[in-house]
Amino acid sequence: MPDDETKPDDEQQVPEAEPPASPEAGEAVQPEAEDAKPKKPAKEFPPEALALCKSAVEAMLFSSPEPVTSRKLAEALSDTGIDARGVRKLVRALADEYEQSSRGFTIEEIAGGFQMLTRLDYAEYVAAVQVGGGGGRLSQAALETLAVVAYRQPVTRADVEAIRGVQAGPLLRSLLHKGLVKIAGRAEVLGRPLLYGTTRRFLKHFGLKSLNELPKVEELPKP
Repeated sequence: MPDDETKPDDEQQVPEAEPPASPEAGEAVQPEAEDAKPKKPAKEFPPEALALCKSAVEAMLFSSPEPVTSRKLAEALSDTGIDARGVRKLVRALADEYEQSSRGFTIEEIAGGFQMLTRLDYAEYVAAVQVGGGGGRLSQAALETLAVVAYRQPVTRADVEAIRGVQAGPLLRSLLHKGLVKIAGRAEVLGRPLLYGTTRRFLKHFGLKSLNELPKVEELPKP
């Protein structure tokens, strides 16, 4: 009798110990790991699908007045299955095509996104047909003030004035209005004056990916 009673207990213990090591538990993790890799399948796209995506990217960049991130472009193409990495490859392919065919425009990576721009070689011709050309230009004084902010940020108005030797209040307000400068906080000194820094629009205005692309001070032309 004791032997007969022991067998059922043993049989019940076996299934209880099996589930943690069962293949089903392992299989539940593997599909997720494999599904995390579908971003490589861009190679499996048929040529006509890639051509459609590339043309769509070109159209979006052409129509946007602001830089567009690869993620945003990929979101617009979500029905095609292409990801941000695939979009970046298409953008590079477009830029190479423009370069090889000597087009008057190109695609630049600016302020964290991509933007279609005319080439600097043709700036004179473009300016000749733009309505109200020069309206967005900065004065020499504004450029000097902006340079101080860019290289010394975060910086107070008093620091800007000490470096330039002239009052900077009106120029800083003008740069704030243009969106090239922003309030970056307050200095931890007596009176807690405002601190100024540059914006994403500043990067776009000067065609920079980041502040790291600013020329070194020693490389700047002497006044």
